[in-house]
Amino acid sequence: MHETSRCFFNLETPAPDGRMPAGCNRLRGWLVGKRGVHFIDVRARIGTRVFPGVHGFPRADLAAHFEAERPWLLAEFTIDIEVSAGATEVSLEAQDLTGHWESFHSFVITADAASSRISNAADPLTAVEYWRAMELGLLLGRPAEVPWPRVTRSDHLPFRGYLARPEAIAPAPYGRLEVVGWLYHEEQAITRAFVSTDLVVLQSLDLGGAYPGVNARHPGDTHAENCRFEGVVDVASCLDGAASVRIYAELADGSLHLCLATRCRPTLTEELKSIPPCLSTWQYARRWIALGRDFRHNGIPFEQGSTLRKEFWNRLRHSQLLAPIEEQFAENVGCVLARNGARKHASTIKEYPNRTTTERSEPEPVPVVTSPERQSLRLLLITHNLNFEGAPLLMVEYAAHLIRNHGATVTVLAPGDGPLRAVFTEAGATVRLIDPDITRATTPDALNRHLAQLAGTIDWAAIDLVVANTVTSFWGVLLAIRGRLPSLLYIHESTPPHAFPGLPPTLLPSVTSAFRQAHAVSFNTPATRAYYEHLSTGSNHHLNTGWIDVAAIDTHRSAHAREELRQQLRLAPSELLVANIGSVCERKGQHDFIRAVEWLWRCDPELARRCRFVMVGGRETRYNASLRKTLATLNRANLQLSPETSQAYDLFGAADLFVCTSYEESFPRVVLEAMAFSVPIVSTDVHGIPSMLRHPDEAVLIPPGNIDALTRAMLHLLQAPVVAAANAARARARVAEFDAAH
Repeated sequence: MHETSRCFFNLETPAPDGRMPAGCNRLRGWLVGKRGVHFIDVRARIGTRVFPGVHGFPRADLAAHFEAERPWLLAEFTIDIEVSAGATEVSLEAQDLTGHWESFHSFVITADAASSRISNAADPLTAVEYWRAMELGLLLGRPAEVPWPRVTRSDHLPFRGYLARPEAIAPAPYGRLEVVGWLYHEEQAITRAFVSTDLVVLQSLDLGGAYPGVNARHPGDTHAENCRFEGVVDVASCLDGAASVRIYAELADGSLHLCLATRCRPTLTEELKSIPPCLSTWQYARRWIALGRDFRHNGIPFEQGSTLRKEFWNRLRHSQLLAPIEEQFAENVGCVLARNGARKHASTIKEYPNRTTTERSEPEPVPVVTSPERQSLRLLLITHNLNFEGAPLLMVEYAAHLIRNHGATVTVLAPGDGPLRAVFTEAGATVRLIDPDITRATTPDALNRHLAQLAGTIDWAAIDLVVANTVTSFWGVLLAIRGRLPSLLYIHESTPPHAFPGLPPTLLPSVTSAFRQAHAVSFNTPATRAYYEHLSTGSNHHLNTGWIDVAAIDTHRSAHAREELRQQLRLAPSELLVANIGSVCERKGQHDFIRAVEWLWRCDPELARRCRFVMVGGRETRYNASLRKTLATLNRANLQLSPETSQAYDLFGAADLFVCTSYEESFPRVVLEAMAFSVPIVSTDVHGIPSMLRHPDEAVLIPPGNIDALTRAMLHLLQAPVVAAANAARARARVAEFDAAH
């Protein structure tokens, strides 16, 4: 065993004399980081050539030696290298959780005679991967590095299997990669299957069902009939290049095995929002052909023939469809991409000034019929749901304020029921549930049919203004046009429409029309407005910060002492409450919170035992189900996922630390609430959050998807309560700028 300042390691193959045959050879060893250091990948470097490895084979003997908490350590590695005859110097490098590569061992191999060579002929890039490589290269302004070979560990008896997705280049919205493949053991049943990229957390996969073609290739093998697996795996945003995706199988005897491994270059959230430069057919074809030449030169096989030609024409048509959007989008936002090898995140987006209406010819909005003699406002308010979420909760306060202070009449339209219905009603609004099919339309014709039906049921003479809340309620503007009324659209999302999840591309013309014909579109921050600036007429976009009812929070704090709230939650006097509050969904990044908590356990187990980590805002969704499976695998009793609640103020009042892990936020209500409750804050540094909190005086802000930075920020404030209290006090003073009273 060898030791450095950051790790323990041993190279078990080759033997200490360092002799082996020339050609392809396999290195085998193990690597264990010291406390606070964790390695997620390994590779070997010979001169300028880099050979990827597979790190994370389970070792029970190392777990016993290092007194690990689990019955195994994911510590063994293998690296396939190619050496020439004679003496060759090999450097072994490891990647830590921050994405940094460091050398941990160098040695000399003496090779005797030529033997086999590494072959990359199998598993060629698909036509889709070919296109993704080209698109990513256009976004980056340089050729994209395609992980090759993609497969670093194929099936091996008695295991058989294949990891089909993620591909060599694959989308990873909010740091999540789709995983699909098949796996079985020839003799035993696989009880559970897991996947990991960082070796901190093993995420459960759904196991079972037939995989096309497997049964035919392995006839008579009963295990082949039910071998499909699928799920998602989290990937760190700080990685510069490929991530190693590893599939594990647990057998009935409790043993754990690393069965499959591939490498994938994830296309992350901000990259997915960008649009490649618009090219002519000739320019597109030249880039397409040049990419094929590069692949051949580098020995990367790829799918060819009619499949590749068909993909070319499909993608060319798609790029031409987005061309008008790209030309405007690129002017305002540009590509939020890598700079000098480091990926930027959304808070770096610049604000661009409004342009004049002479830059484009747009249809004039329908003339508005108004009644100036009316004394009170009659409002039709459209909300995308009635759940306990930031955007609809803001609309509750919005409606209540207009009713209470201005005598307004408010009718709320919502495509589905929810707990906020009663809250709206209590505030004095009338809630009407409408056919949810209006939100499921996939074509402009279908949307227009639903709008016509809905418009025919509304007494337009009894309404003065239509207010639509969030991007998904864009159709409210089109509804207002049918009623010849002015419209106001509130936007809380930091995602352009062409990249908005669940919004069909076929509806982009309707969305564009809504944004340009709305009489006013309100944004919370310049960072959010930048995504939509290309949809402005030049004068209808406005900035208005979010708000919070500070007086209501102070009333709650006066009526509920902190110790009383902690007793209700059954918190011990020395127990620390770390709260992640908000709708549990991919965008909010609760999967990163789970991984950060597990990493905190390994960095400082004594502190972790004193904490209770809660995620509040759970629902019955596939994402929530996957989080619950991960929690069951980790089995940390003090890490909990709770459903959404109307009693969130009780949690803020009792909390010692608030954590926001979002990848996208315009002006999050939960952050304002934490500020008003004087709770120390760790948050991702995205979009509108830097406009709310200053780092490091009012909060600790970290990049999204970086669990090492998140963990260390949590440790910093939990271990330094005086610093945390000072931060919280300054944040409390700052929240006065966003008081609803203004």
